[in-house]
Amino acid sequence: MGNAKIVEEQITMTREGFEKLKSELVRLRSEGRMEIGRQLEEARGFGDLSENAEYHAAKEAQAKMESRILWLEAQLGKAKVIDAKDLDTSRVTLGTTVEMVDLENQKAFVYTIVGSEESDPAQLRISSASPVGQALMGAEVGNEVLVRAPKGVRKLKITRISIPFSLSWPLPHGFYRTFRNTTQKLREFPSRSPPRLRHKTGSRHSGCGIDLENIGISIRRKP
Repeated sequence: MGNAKIVEEQITMTREGFEKLKSELVRLRSEGRMEIGRQLEEARGFGDLSENAEYHAAKEAQAKMESRILWLEAQLGKAKVIDAKDLDTSRVTLGTTVEMVDLENQKAFVYTIVGSEESDPAQLRISSASPVGQALMGAEVGNEVLVRAPKGVRKLKITRISIPFSLSWPLPHGFYRTFRNTTQKLREFPSRSPPRLRHKTGSRHSGCGIDLENIGISIRRKP
């Protein structure tokens, strides 16, 4: 019973989503509280607090911020962070990126499925609890799913499921520089099989062994 309750209370989220909430919590605890304290101190200088609009506004902002801090602490405390090695790209799950085509107008879409608190449609990150997310969860490449939208039912066909680059693995120091330089070279690389990226740390070399296709990165080579 106790274990079941713990599992029920867990909130599954991506590493990126977890770090975003964590950063916000750190910011509110430090900069946020300092700013509110400054506003309260300044408002006290205006005199009678009972009729001090600035003071009451600062107190209201303080209450909202403290409520947000408590919420963030609760979310992070219950968080179960997705491990990329546990993701199964044979079907749509939380944390995967899905490429699909609208069979009516042939428009292509790419979405990453995330938890409710990470949802950001503008960044193509949709909640698994949204209508589209619910329709996609558990589906496989080649499956056609029906999504109820405000303008009617849409029929989408899944063309690819991959792991977002940010979830792929803990990256070694200096990797981004190596990756950027290598992708620049690949634009001129004529072979059909790209070389394995290598990462150099001091006098040692460690192979990153990156599967560019699996993490959703396409590099077009000149013919």
